[in-house]
Amino acid sequence: MSKGFVKEDSLMLLDENSRNIDLFDIEEQAKSFKAELDALTSSRMVAVVGAYGAGKSTYLNILKANIDESKERWLDFDAWKYPDKKDIWEGFVLDICEQVDPTEVDDLSDKIKGVPTKKDNLLKTLLESINLLLTANGIPLAGQAMSKLGLLRRSSPANRVNDFQNILKKQIESVPQDTVYIVAEDVDRSGSYGTIFLEAVRAFLDSIDLSKKVVFLVPVGTNTYREKFREYEKFIDVFSFYELKP
Repeated sequence: MSKGFVKEDSLMLLDENSRNIDLFDIEEQAKSFKAELDALTSSRMVAVVGAYGAGKSTYLNILKANIDESKERWLDFDAWKYPDKKDIWEGFVLDICEQVDPTEVDDLSDKIKGVPTKKDNLLKTLLESINLLLTANGIPLAGQAMSKLGLLRRSSPANRVNDFQNILKKQIESVPQDTVYIVAEDVDRSGSYGTIFLEAVRAFLDSIDLSKKVVFLVPVGTNTYREKFREYEKFIDVFSFYELKP
């Protein structure tokens, strides 16, 4: 494992010294990396850089097996599930919701798309009933007011960054553990949409006040790292280099 690198004006260096680690033992490497992540004092975005096919996913799965489930929660996202890459952020929010609280996925999906949720439909039925009752009792103006209130409740697509941020914050805050690890796979192979996704994550970490530590782990291929380093360094706090040698 070679040394991790971060921008000089940022955070810290993840000291992963290859002289002290058995490079043939992925589990020991993962445990060492986990200790470094534990030392982070606040939310960070961490890139795990390594060649494609070198075992980064296995490495992260072993890391996952070493978390303390009473204090830490692990959430997964794979951008490859969304062929239309422009939907990565929407898919990410829904995937996190499905893992945190599956009972809210349908309503949340409707909210994001601007479709009335079950709660909205129940409220609409209630408003219509009240409207009919008031009108039948000679109070048409009140009935009209209730109808206007119903119009105000109509959903609009959650297409602004702060809408998604607030939805995501609610999901993360509902997790009982103090630390949340989120692994975002294949973002580096999503082209410009992947870069936009990382920018959105960066904005989320910078602008949302969270009561817990959130660590975004982003596997990045070595070639992509070389090609896009100048872009990635704007959003990623820590670059940790993973290498399995024969």
